[in-house]
Amino acid sequence: MTSSATSAVLSDAYDIPRATVSITTREGLASFTLDPAGVFHLSRSVLDPGNTQLSRRPHCPQIVHLHTGWMLVNRSTKLGVRVAPPSAPWSEIPPGRAHVFSAGTTQVQFLVADVDPVTVTVPPATAQGDESCEDLVSHGRSTVWGPEMNAEANKILRGPGRDLLVAVLAPWLSADPTLQEHKSRRVAAECAGYSVSAVDRILSRLRNALWPDEPRKPSREHIAEYLSQRGLVGPQDLPRAENCRHEQGRARPPR
Repeated sequence: MTSSATSAVLSDAYDIPRATVSITTREGLASFTLDPAGVFHLSRSVLDPGNTQLSRRPHCPQIVHLHTGWMLVNRSTKLGVRVAPPSAPWSEIPPGRAHVFSAGTTQVQFLVADVDPVTVTVPPATAQGDESCEDLVSHGRSTVWGPEMNAEANKILRGPGRDLLVAVLAPWLSADPTLQEHKSRRVAAECAGYSVSAVDRILSRLRNALWPDEPRKPSREHIAEYLSQRGLVGPQDLPRAENCRHEQGRARPPR
């Protein structure tokens, strides 16, 4: 690779303006146009294969697209990163936290030696988000909303019903239009090989574990947002088409 930018377009299947990522490697500058339905891993193999301080995928910082826009989710268990949004100071994104990108160019810096900052550019249209969620998400800075995770919620997420939970939250974990049919609880249940009553039970258990005193429980959309911001679920967890058990299931594996 020369010092000139090399563009890697991952997909042009969806009508969402793409974010771009520019990375300085030992071979030169590499530029990637991101697929809203996929996950871009800022992993050791991408940034610097020889730097053992960097995290390997999937436990590394990742860039994904949700209904609020493009987001950095730090799924590393130990590596911190800092971000400098447009016209804003640096802020740290520790493991388990997330950052919603503002329109414009953001610098992402890894808190290890000898790694150049990564540049993320987001078109204005992708940074608008869902205005109804402004009380939950602040654009352009580190943000996590909702209660702290607890033992019961962790048990649900790590238990046998995890695949069902991911299937029923799929429309809000990916921009893939074929997953919008999962808004039907019946379709989501069949995809994961469960009954509709099982969908209702696992959602009820999770809502009661995290929001026991809330008379109005959060929607599936907000549950997906809550879990993805903490790096607990994401597009990489979506069911693959060959594993989907309902006849219309066309969920594609993340790239």
